[in-house]
Parts: sequence; structure tokens; C-alpha cells
Amino acid sequence: MINERKVRSYCCEDISLIENYDKAVADKTQTWQCHHRAEILPCGRFSRSDLEQHGLLFNRPANELVFLTQSEHKSIHKSFLGHKHSPETKLRMSLSKRGKTSNRKGAHHTEEARRKISLALSGRHLSEEHKSKLKNKVWANNGIVSKMFSPDSIPEGWILGRIPWKITGSQDALRGSPRSLFRAGAPTRTFQRHP
Repeated sequence: MINERKVRSYCCEDISLIENYDKAVADKTQTWQCHHRAEILPCGRFSRSDLEQHGLLFNRPANELVFLTQSEHKSIHKSFLGHKHSPETKLRMSLSKRGKTSNRKGAHHTEEARRKISLALSGRHLSEEHKSKLKNKVWANNGIVSKMFSPDSIPEGWILGRIPWKITGSQDALRGSPRSLFRAGAPTRTFQRHP
């Protein structure tokens, strides 16, 4: 089953010349999508917006198109491998998750899972390079975030030591719920954020 009107907008020739046309027309159980070959090239894929930008999306010859089942079409576009989210997208995703409890909250590993994790981590040794990066580093915090610095490069407004999570409630603040910082009995402090 195909959407002929939509397919005709993609193809400037007879649509029966498109690969898998006979299968798509004969199959009445699922919808087949007309797809550009440039979007499924193994050497590098072009996005729909790339094709549109270069004027290659509509009125293409039949040999540049192929019919795919809906499941094949989804599996091609499902992979995000090699792509990176833009900073705007990352911010939007971050904001959408703020204030929400993790799906893993309260979950515990089974004994078997713990044993497997232990086996996977046993015998690991830190490289000399990694050890040298950790040496001569100290924890410092600005009241909101804890980070490691070399002793001579601690930024202004930061103090030595890590944040005591249970005292300040900073873990909730990082999740977007600063109310815990102002609950009864919580210590009151003034912090300067480091840019």
C-alpha cells in the first residue's frame, strides 16, 4: 500500500520504475514509504533538510528513490550514531527533565548483577597518565557544585572541600528543586556562583 499522490511529488518519472514498486503495491497489510537513496547511503547519509536545501527532495528521477516498509524506514532513522545534539536541544532536554524523579530511584541491583559488575571492574588498573591527573588535586565547591582543581588554581569564591549533600540539600537543587535549601532546619548560607 502506497500514498501515490505523495510519491508523485517526489518522482518526476513513472513511479512504477521505483525499486520495490511491485512489492509495495501488492502488499495490502502495511504502508510502504518512498525514500531517497541519499538518505540511506552507507558512505554518508543526507537528512531530509539537506536534500531540501540543495533542491534534491522533490521531482527526482525514479532511480534515486526506493520503496521501504514502515519498519525498515523507522530502523534507518532510528540510529543517531554519529550525530550530536545542538546546545539548544541539550538545554531543552535538560529543562524538560528538571524537577522529575529518576526512573531508577529506589531501584537496587540484584546479587547477580552486583557480582557481574564486580567481575567487570576487578583487575582494572589506572593508567599512569590518569594517576598523574588525580595527584595534587583537591576538592573545592562554590556551594552548588563540587569540582576537583589543582591547589594553585582554585577560582575566587570557591572553598576547599566537597558539598555535604545531606546538610545543604544541593542534590535537590541540581535536580531543579531548590526548595530543599530553604526547608526548616537547613543551614542558611550565601553563595556566589562562579561563571
